[in-house]
Amino acid sequence: MKAKTITKIVAIALAGSIFFQSCIGSFRLTNTYWEWNNRATDIPILNAVIFFVIGGPVTGITLFVDAVILNTIEFWTGSNPMAYNTKEVINENGERLLVETTPRGHKITNLETNEVVSFLFNADENSWALETEDGVQPLFTHIDAENVKMYNGVEVQLSEAGLQAFKAVTSENQRNLAVK
Repeated sequence: MKAKTITKIVAIALAGSIFFQSCIGSFRLTNTYWEWNNRATDIPILNAVIFFVIGGPVTGITLFVDAVILNTIEFWTGSNPMAYNTKEVINENGERLLVETTPRGHKITNLETNEVVSFLFNADENSWALETEDGVQPLFTHIDAENVKMYNGVEVQLSEAGLQAFKAVTSENQRNLAVK
């Protein structure tokens, strides 16, 4: 075979490998745009009009950026640059909270009281902790896909019953932090 033929075959194989990497990624940018479009106004029909007017081109651009750039970064590094985001939510007490996803976990700011708490993930220990102005309180460590070990050593199964136990422990943590 000629060198040019081999070069063409290698180039085609490498170009084609982009489409066969078995990783479709999270498409975080496109999903963020769609989430924004769904809540752009309080009037659903107006949101639909906005989507039909700008949705085609914007969706095409976000899909291209996601597929070619961001999902490739996510495939090779294990994290998507768009994964770190900020969202304002309202809790069950009607308070506005700013929830920020950070490289270390999640930071939650009460926009009315300016109180800040952070949930920190330790990848080396596969564990989560609660950080407040009073310090860091360990919460739990993942044992496997179905179980966690709480800060007090109690193992909890990740199920509805386990969720109830987790709520009880976090309520106790909040009470303990409030007493300090």
